[in-house]
Amino acid sequence: MLVSRAMFACCAVDGKIVVAGDFTSCPKSISQAEVYDPDKDIWVPIPDLHRTHNSACTGVVIRGKLHVLHKGLSTVQILDHVGVRWTVRDLGWLQGPMAVVQGSLYVMSHGFIYRQDGDSRKVIVSASEFQRRIMRGQR
Repeated sequence: MLVSRAMFACCAVDGKIVVAGDFTSCPKSISQAEVYDPDKDIWVPIPDLHRTHNSACTGVVIRGKLHVLHKGLSTVQILDHVGVRWTVRDLGWLQGPMAVVQGSLYVMSHGFIYRQDGDSRKVIVSASEFQRRIMRGQR
């Protein structure tokens, strides 16, 4: 990487690795983003995040776009195409463990598993019911 960092967003997008945010070794919050091209074995800077925050961040890829979320914030910074530009949207996403399945974001929060679609959400199942279903499958 061009900039040493910790607790940053890191995802694969279009066959490349994109990293963005969060802290340097100082620790100082940073907005720099960069992309690694494994075919050329090089790191290249891309436009910086619009906002930096004093909290850890994570990234998820939904429909080919990297979404960077900072812990405790409802805003999401979205990379439209690798290296082109970031947009900021307040989607009100819940915080918690996340997974993307078939282009939809699922979040476990407050004892429930939700499907987030843009700025709307739907309860899929309670976490305890989900756990019971998993445990039944292990017997």
